Amino acid sequence: MARAAEKPSARQEKRLSRRNEIWRDAESETWKTTEVGWVPVLPRVLPQVAALANHLAPKGKGDPGLVYLDLWFRTDEDSFVRVLRADDMAAGVGFTGERMERSWNERIQALEDLGLIRLYRNESTKEIVAALLIHPVKAVERLLNARADIPPAWRAAWRERLDEIQNPPG
Repeated sequence: MARAAEKPSARQEKRLSRRNEIWRDAESETWKTTEVGWVPVLPRVLPQVAALANHLAPKGKGDPGLVYLDLWFRTDEDSFVRVLRADDMAAGVGFTGERMERSWNERIQALEDLGLIRLYRNESTKEIVAALLIHPVKAVERLLNARADIPPAWRAAWRERLDEIQNPPG
């Protein structure tokens, strides 16, 4: 049973304010979460979107799908992720060694290039300081309209999944 909307905490209001300051269209571009008990309900299409990101990412740069999922698990209900320590985030998805932060940066850049997220960088250092998670259905629909290299089988599975979500068995 979904919980009624509560007044945002001071922390949530501060995060939303910062998010909306960086991305003025964030409200119309992001997932509106609900909660069941205390657990936020994530978009049920995330595994398919991560697989698509892996398929469409530049070859030789690795798969960004796990980084995408990690970002979703790091956000609150506002689709806003602060990047306080890129090295910790890189380690959190399994990157190690001297190239771990570079590998993570390549994957997160691929996600932005695909339109799945938006990045905000520090103006002087150019380091990523925040990410905005774009509503996955909107992002994928844009990709479906713009890219011819999405396999027909994936497109069909996507349509089936959307139908399943929008028309659950009763």
